[in-house]
Amino acid sequence: MAERTRGDFYTGRMFEADFLGAIRDTPEMRNRIRELWDGTSQKRVGDDVLPYLKFQDALAVVREFQPWDPTNPQKELARELRLAVAEALDVPEEKLDTVRFYTAVGSLLDSIHGVDAIIEVTDDRGQVSSATLDLSLRREKTAADYRAKADVVIGDLPDPNEEEAAYLAAVETSAKELAERIRAQQRGGGSTHTYRQPPVAA
Repeated sequence: MAERTRGDFYTGRMFEADFLGAIRDTPEMRNRIRELWDGTSQKRVGDDVLPYLKFQDALAVVREFQPWDPTNPQKELARELRLAVAEALDVPEEKLDTVRFYTAVGSLLDSIHGVDAIIEVTDDRGQVSSATLDLSLRREKTAADYRAKADVVIGDLPDPNEEEAAYLAAVETSAKELAERIRAQQRGGGSTHTYRQPPVAA
């Protein structure tokens, strides 16, 4: 549920954190990033120059510093997406703990790789499949947009208080798209993630 009223000063980052939660910037997390960073690769994001971590390293930090149990996320949208993906994948109730929702908002996975959240599913063989999500205030933004890096983009999510039916429809549609990408990996379709060479800040 949104915690702030959308308006002129409601930023994309506020929107993402309200619906998906956020990673806290702590000294412990910064130390972990330093351990994983190669010491040279950087990326400029706006006015900031950030240490570049490969996707899997940035994801490792996100997993380690979650603000919640990934099988029980505290934000309503995160909970609903997790359960809807499990339903779309026909995950039985006794195995729901194999479906995990990780927020990446405020992390290098977000800033560098354009991923706001990732859903992972572990199958009976212990194989982990996943799909990534980008939440945007822009209704026209989709995963086909050249600026979108995540597997699935939710553009301008309807307000659950004012447009409940549209909100629930958006959750269902997005969950089905996420489930399709996870199924592709489970069938041996390979990773849905694009790995890019680390750019050098100008």
